Amino acid sequence: MGKLTTIFSKKRNDKERTFMTATQKAGDTPKSPFRQHQIPSLEKTVQTTNKQPQSLEKIAEHRSKMQNLAINSETVLLRISTFFPFDFFPDQISIETTQVNIVRSNFFFDHNIQSIPIKNILEVRIQDSILFSSLTLIDNAYLQNEVTISYLKKGQANKARRIIQGLVIASKEGVDCSKLEAQELAELSERLGTAQSVEP
Repeated sequence: MGKLTTIFSKKRNDKERTFMTATQKAGDTPKSPFRQHQIPSLEKTVQTTNKQPQSLEKIAEHRSKMQNLAINSETVLLRISTFFPFDFFPDQISIETTQVNIVRSNFFFDHNIQSIPIKNILEVRIQDSILFSSLTLIDNAYLQNEVTISYLKKGQANKARRIIQGLVIASKEGVDCSKLEAQELAELSERLGTAQSVEP
């Protein structure tokens, strides 16, 4: 009985030694099937974890930009109208942080709105008459690039010109006007527009 056990044990050891030798010659090492599935899953988890903060940062950045644009579009620095009854349906000029809105009134409840971005304005001109002034904006992105609003009060027209000029100069210098309050921005723009002229 002891001899049989010794023989079987020797044969089993010989088979194991033969298998290990063949495996080493082939250059393959036995791998656990569990590790092959675990490693990719861990890599995917790391990649997903790294992507999530980036996507959240981009969303927050875009949300902040949209909020700033919405706030700027609601910030009116100056609003003036043409003089009634010389203009029976008065037009209106609304100066905002990033654009100038011109509302043309053709009849009751009939309005045309033209918005000119500050960055597109090349020149602002004033033409004075005895009683009133005309304000002309040169828009480099508009086919008929001269936009003129007449029958404006002289003081209001000149103030509008100075504020628009100041905003154009600030835009060229890359100033972020959204960080300033409306009143402060209007005062600084008017001061800047008084000291300098817009160069095409």
